[in-house]
Amino acid sequence: MRKRVLITGGAGFLGTHLVNSMTRCWDVYVLYRTVSVHPLGFHDPHLITQLMGDVQDLNFMRRVLAEYEIDCVVHLAAQTQVSVGLANPESVIRENINGALAVLEAARLQKTSRIIMASTDKVYGTKVGSYFEDSPLNERTPYGVSKACLDMIAQTYIETYGMSIAITRCGNLYGPGHMNWSTLIPGTIRRMINNQKTVLRFGGRATRDFLNYLDACTAYLTLIESRATGAFNFSGGRPITISEVAAKIANLLDKPASLIEVQEGGQGEICNQALNCDRSTNVLSWSPRIEFEAGLEETVRWYQDYLTTV
Repeated sequence: MRKRVLITGGAGFLGTHLVNSMTRCWDVYVLYRTVSVHPLGFHDPHLITQLMGDVQDLNFMRRVLAEYEIDCVVHLAAQTQVSVGLANPESVIRENINGALAVLEAARLQKTSRIIMASTDKVYGTKVGSYFEDSPLNERTPYGVSKACLDMIAQTYIETYGMSIAITRCGNLYGPGHMNWSTLIPGTIRRMINNQKTVLRFGGRATRDFLNYLDACTAYLTLIESRATGAFNFSGGRPITISEVAAKIANLLDKPASLIEVQEGGQGEICNQALNCDRSTNVLSWSPRIEFEAGLEETVRWYQDYLTTV
């Protein structure tokens, strides 16, 4: 019997990729608050039930879970831009926490059998070294704090109510269709295509742990079928400096290195990120499959096509 899976925020970057990878095996329900056509689009819209409503509305969420007899909820809906959180902290904290709480409480009341909650590697804050799932949640930005609260609330529902909840802490997602231009890869690609300089803080020495969208989708699909609970780290397992990333993009676009400018600074931001994914490997038999260079090349080619047609 096919499982019925509800994806909140299913029209976003990861959500769209995830929906497109699920329609052959699951009955997929996509929830979003406003109609927003993502450039990726749904491959098989006739196989998807699209719902509109506010994930923060507990009564609405209960009705959705009950009416469609949902077996699993994948909660991706969130305000994810750090810059938005800095400019409007109340809105980001309220939306992200209230949305998560409504999903969890609706699932508890309706006895939904499986919940996947999207947290982030940002919850670990600026700690130096490799992040493990039992590392302290030490973030201090409004966005990171909102996700740390989501993370801890989900763990509370596991411990208090015995619910089957998994929490994903993913590295920096990248791939075709990531439209957040404030992040390193899409922002650098767009600027270089337009022959504009990209400015790297921390003298270009900062490292990031990237996760390809295909490996992220595999992680979520694995968790849907699993009963494992608690937090799981997912990353490409290969931290790389931001200057190396920019240089690789310039090479793929045949652009001069002079378009890369390095500066010091970056106070308050995370300098070095590295996720330990041993738990995901040992418990879920998950490991990243996409080499960064191959994933970056696919990503650059997609943006070249997209930005020359819009």
